[in-house]
Amino acid sequence: MTKTEVGIAKFLIANYHELTKTKEYVPVYMNTPFNAMQLATMLKRDRLYKPSRAISLREMKPIHCDLVFATRSWGMQDPKSKYSYSTFKAGVSILTFNDDSVALYASYTTGYASNIVECTMMVCSRNTHKKLTKYLASKMKRASKPKPGIYIAHDVMGQLILQPINRDKLTQIDVEHHRKKEFEHDIDFFFNNMDIFTRFNQPGNRKVLLAGPPGTGKTSIAVETAIAREKDTCIAFCNNLGLVAQFQAICAAHKMKGIGILEDAEGSLGSNSETLNFLDGVKSPRNPEGFYLIMTSNHPERIEDNILKRPGRIDKNINIDALRGKLAVKCLQFYLKPVVKRQISAKNLSKWCNDVTGAELKELVNIACIRAAQSRGDITSKLLEGTLEEMRESMRGAEKLGLEDRYGKRDFGFSQPGGGQGLL
Repeated sequence: MTKTEVGIAKFLIANYHELTKTKEYVPVYMNTPFNAMQLATMLKRDRLYKPSRAISLREMKPIHCDLVFATRSWGMQDPKSKYSYSTFKAGVSILTFNDDSVALYASYTTGYASNIVECTMMVCSRNTHKKLTKYLASKMKRASKPKPGIYIAHDVMGQLILQPINRDKLTQIDVEHHRKKEFEHDIDFFFNNMDIFTRFNQPGNRKVLLAGPPGTGKTSIAVETAIAREKDTCIAFCNNLGLVAQFQAICAAHKMKGIGILEDAEGSLGSNSETLNFLDGVKSPRNPEGFYLIMTSNHPERIEDNILKRPGRIDKNINIDALRGKLAVKCLQFYLKPVVKRQISAKNLSKWCNDVTGAELKELVNIACIRAAQSRGDITSKLLEGTLEEMRESMRGAEKLGLEDRYGKRDFGFSQPGGGQGLL
């Protein structure tokens, strides 16, 4: 424990003794699965629908602690309102339960910048902690049961939690790519012919890698696949291979059809024994309904050769490269449609629109709109072509600067050579 955490623990213990008017020993519990607001939300919701539960929340109120800086105000929601899991909120609060027992709960952060870690600390009696642990265990068990839908996978105290994804942030884009049909045929053939993939006691799993440069639509293809199959399939976005293994095991245990999506797979596909055993299927449970793993990678060259080139560890590699020909023009026209009054002919666009990614085309249209507004003109094929060439020149310059930084050939500073002029 750090000095700050020791100070928070002493503060919680002193206030607990003051509230209970006792001097008995009270344990300190750290890194509980949920912060105070999430716990209060679950308890209040269950009190409405399951009043016979052994423990329920009667009151929650905040207290001031100089060592914990509140990021947002506390405040209990109306019990009749619709509850949802809230984001992390730092602060100290007193939870009073139906049996008159109390718990002091501190939610705080440690570290700086990108190394910030969310932490929790609780002070309560052993009996209260036992009831809360039993309650949370039942909640996590229900939360880990796979159901059709799209989720984000989390590991809480070694237990897999499937949190429903925020559909407002899950935008579907109709991706146009010449390798898309190959991918769709592969996933359809897999789930429609499970007798082939489970014969000879095979586990019924398949692993596919979508590889290509950034912005080509790999994640969009995965999202489109998830939305199309969410009615009868449990789909989870995982941020490491360990969560994929847990999700695969849960789906197999409940005989549920599952799709796991692992983005930036090169960071998880190391050459350690656990990873190789998982890819080889040594410890993979048998799922007669099928489990399909979609991995995406912007840098497949960073994946070890003993994974990428050995048959069976990745069943299929699909190269999602830049758009070419008619597909590139069609994608550009899709982004141009909302911003131009009259569509530019495909014949004019096809003269220069080739070998580009979807992300490049989206940014191209954004910059062209700004330039057209500045010049009080229209977006033309000539303007788009010139903007794309400058974008590529800027990217080549950025890559050159990055290489010079890597080998120590350029001094670091606040300005770039040439005055730091951007595209605009």
